[in-house]
Amino acid sequence: MSSAPVEVVVEPGKTELAAAVGRRLRAVVEEATAAGRPVEIGLTGGSMGGASVAALVAEHEREPLDLSAVGLWWGDERYLPSGDPERNDTQADEAGLPRLALPAD
Repeated sequence: MSSAPVEVVVEPGKTELAAAVGRRLRAVVEEATAAGRPVEIGLTGGSMGGASVAALVAEHEREPLDLSAVGLWWGDERYLPSGDPERNDTQADEAGLPRLALPAD
């Protein structure tokens, strides 16, 4: 089994890094959709996780993506009550995730 070469991307700051993540996610979604493959994205919390979600939302609002084959997974080691500001889903919602209009399932 061969693996793809690792690419290290360095950006001058958080804003630029989040924008680069948004562009890369756009490219991955477009490539997979064109090939008929599903896209599975693991979302994390924290300031960079929220900034990355906001960047993907901005990419989608700039030019809509076909998100019908996108599945989201939450990555977190803690259990927190619904609505807690430290929960990944709360942070992603605040970053604009609902504007992607992904199906709840």
